[in-house]
Amino acid sequence: MRAVPRVRPLITRARCALATLVLLACPGREKVADSQRQSVDAATAGPISHYCVPRGAGPVRISEDSIGPLDLTAPLERLKALCPGSGDTVWYGGETASPAVFLPFDGLTVFAVQHQDSLVRDQPADGWEIRGTNGLLFGRLPLTASWVEFQSAFGPGIASGANVSTDEKSVTVMFCAHPRVFLVLEAPPESLTLGRRADLSRIPSVARIVQLAIYARPNPTWSC
Repeated sequence: MRAVPRVRPLITRARCALATLVLLACPGREKVADSQRQSVDAATAGPISHYCVPRGAGPVRISEDSIGPLDLTAPLERLKALCPGSGDTVWYGGETASPAVFLPFDGLTVFAVQHQDSLVRDQPADGWEIRGTNGLLFGRLPLTASWVEFQSAFGPGIASGANVSTDEKSVTVMFCAHPRVFLVLEAPPESLTLGRRADLSRIPSVARIVQLAIYARPNPTWSC
């Protein structure tokens, strides 16, 4: 099995169990994003001999319930059996750490995270983190599409630019029709200074998705 280095998380146990990168849910986590990018890059730097789907099979379909052939409600042991190239890892966040499984796709990196002290293999993940470009969101748009295309396809939503006081150039968006999926866009957070319910058209039309987070349940602090 391919060894996977420890990485930092998008989600933490206990206090931030349902939190996303949305910093309103986990105050004091404003500087996680940059280290997150570096850690995910490090985790995928080594050679991968087995992907969860064959290389060249086209974009990986992503929804609230599945990533490619993976059922997000399936226990971790089932996911690992489907992905021989998977590996156990630890997902760090602040003063907490959560066990996770790294699941490699061609052009896509996926981490399944549990809010436990160690992996419980007969239970599903509590949250998922996804990076890369080889994905097809909700069976409709590739992850490489521009923000204006996503907004046109998926309608109203809410967003956070809670990292406006930092140097991070990102905002997080949740579409009302998909309350368990959060999109992190590379865009100036000051475009949302009017608050979460501000007009999403203020986000630059050319903004791109750099990260996705999917949770088992909607975040109660985010409601349309």
